[in-house]
Amino acid sequence: MDLSFFNGLTEGDFGNALLLGSSLVEGDFWTRRLGCYVVYRGKGNIANIDFEQIVIAATNGGLLTLPDYLRHEPGNDYYYAVRRISQTGKQEKGTVAIVRLALDDEGKRRTNRPNKIRQLKTKAIHEGRIRLCWFYWPMGAETVPDHFAVYGDNGSGTINYENSLCEIPYKSGCYFYQFLSEPGNHGQRLRFSVRAVSGEGQGDGNMAFVEAVVNSLGPPGVGIIVCQASL
Repeated sequence: MDLSFFNGLTEGDFGNALLLGSSLVEGDFWTRRLGCYVVYRGKGNIANIDFEQIVIAATNGGLLTLPDYLRHEPGNDYYYAVRRISQTGKQEKGTVAIVRLALDDEGKRRTNRPNKIRQLKTKAIHEGRIRLCWFYWPMGAETVPDHFAVYGDNGSGTINYENSLCEIPYKSGCYFYQFLSEPGNHGQRLRFSVRAVSGEGQGDGNMAFVEAVVNSLGPPGVGIIVCQASL
């Protein structure tokens, strides 16, 4: 039995132990001798799935109805992951069986869209340009992105999501992407945002952005050079 399922300290009366039925043996032993399937949940981002808290457990696979107490707020994304546990209490660690429920502001299910990009970072480089870097993970996506749309504010403080600065093609199996901006004015503060967009033009709705200050001066020149010759 995995240590995460051992609930002897609470005699199996709390948390996952109730769903796994270990309260019958005071949390000291594994009781589901046929094994089971467990469901985990996360809100907002696939990385937020809580693999420590089981939502529901079932002995047999197939159609499974979630508990009534679970609420789904409009305008949010919810991720559900299913994992199999063996008859000895050993859980798989797979991340393939994951689905997303995306709701619009009226609480209705959105049309299929790609996952949001992750780890968006920016850096001022030579000639007053800005480099953007980001990571895309397709796991659990409702649809494959066609490209990534890069947006900017041109120094206004308000990002223009109507017109993209550039579209970076999505490449299957490629997880890291980058964009190099046009030269800006020295000292200008710029904002950027990136969205994954499907072939039908459905964006991921990402509103996160990063900032960078243009530096057109470059690093200071080389000073005194010290060298030494030896035979």
